[in-house]
Amino acid sequence: IKEKHDALKLTIKVGSILKGRGHTIVYTRTTDVYESPNAKAKEGNASGAAFFASFHRNSNDDKDANGYETLVYANSGKPKMCADPANNNIPSIGFKNRGTKIRTEMAELNGTTMPAVLFENGFISNKNDNTLFDSKFDMIAEGLADAIEAAVGKGSGNSSSGSSTSSGNKTISTGSTPSYKVGN
Repeated sequence: IKEKHDALKLTIKVGSILKGRGHTIVYTRTTDVYESPNAKAKEGNASGAAFFASFHRNSNDDKDANGYETLVYANSGKPKMCADPANNNIPSIGFKNRGTKIRTEMAELNGTTMPAVLFENGFISNKNDNTLFDSKFDMIAEGLADAIEAAVGKGSGNSSSGSSTSSGNKTISTGSTPSYKVGN
């Protein structure tokens, strides 16, 4: 199991859900390429997006560490409006809710000019969290899309053609850039 694969899969799924709800989605990556957190923040800023969402899986040498958490630069405004519903949805999925953590040193949070949230979707180093991630994947993606909409507002409606319809709400979704080594 590699974080970069899980995070990209989740990024694409949440983006697809939001696109279907009428949001314009800009991805920092849609394939298995590495981009630094600083590069992702710069891309987000250049896109003119109104919100930046980053999708990750957590890790720890302690195999018992588990749960979901939301990381923000400041727990206020749109990041809080996104983090609170995301955290509230987690117990129904089965993850331990580790809450919202303030992280001021992360480029994806402090390098963006728009509000930003980083979602840590369970511990990739925990067998139970991996089972939850795989078995509840669609619920996780729907819950995160709902949480993002809580911050940016509803889109312009359903897009049945699969094309994007601008609602005035732009969301940028990003994959993962692990700061730790997991797997092989």
